[in-house]
Amino acid sequence: MSTYPGEEVERVEVGEATFLRVLGEATGSLESAGIEYGLMGGIASAVFGRPRSTLDVDIFIRPQDAEPAQALLAEAGFEPKPSQHNWLRKSVKDRVLVDLIFTAKGGIYLDEEMLARIRPVAYRGLSLRVVPPEDLVVMKAIASDQDTPGYWHDALGIIAGTELDWDYLLRRARIGPRRVLALLLHAEADDMVVPHGMIRSLFDSIYEDRAADGPPAAQGGARQMLAHLRERLAEDPRANELNIEASFEDDALVLRGRVATPERRETVAAIAAELFPSTRIVNEVAVIRPAEDGRTETVA
Repeated sequence: MSTYPGEEVERVEVGEATFLRVLGEATGSLESAGIEYGLMGGIASAVFGRPRSTLDVDIFIRPQDAEPAQALLAEAGFEPKPSQHNWLRKSVKDRVLVDLIFTAKGGIYLDEEMLARIRPVAYRGLSLRVVPPEDLVVMKAIASDQDTPGYWHDALGIIAGTELDWDYLLRRARIGPRRVLALLLHAEADDMVVPHGMIRSLFDSIYEDRAADGPPAAQGGARQMLAHLRERLAEDPRANELNIEASFEDDALVLRGRVATPERRETVAAIAAELFPSTRIVNEVAVIRPAEDGRTETVA
């Protein structure tokens, strides 16, 4: 038994029959209402990688569907629970916790490209929609840290156990290339099959020289400073953002990318200002918000 810090939500072990019934009721409620989703977490890892136990159901949905989805689950007998996080909603039924996740670490969303690749898969007698394995690899590589080392092993299991579309994985890895490159090097060291071109492309995207106009020493110093900023944005608990691009342009540090809230946008700029107190910061980071047609749109 375990609890989430600061929350009165328990994760407890229940019988397989109960778990599968609640899982089917949760996904069935979403499907009957036409809400797009993809399963992630332990269930997805078991489908594409190494089997492992899981105590809860992680469902990836679009931000605009978070409240309607939780309301649908409530109609189906799920009890809404409080959450201290602004990227998920929690519901419980028969002691099975269902997490409705609408923003993954690094600012990853259930977008149209991901949705187009979701297919029904068989899982213990159920037909379920699961996040594509390539996206799972990227998401787990980005989310893995010292507190959640299991994500790293989940991703390695998917690489070892699933035929991947490497071109698609490369496109999706652009949001966190350093983490994905480290994971793939680990996989290759463990004698897993990873196309060399995949590793080379990620390496080049990270380390290619973009500061061609300055002297070599200045180029290296700028790259190191920007790399330090990206690491700080990824690791600072105020941000945890991996998809922010930064560059020196004229006399300013320009920030670009997408975040979930205006507050997070300001936090990104504040962290940059802490590292570069004498540099003018140009914040071009966009905020994602739901559009009226059900898609997502960005606003400055």
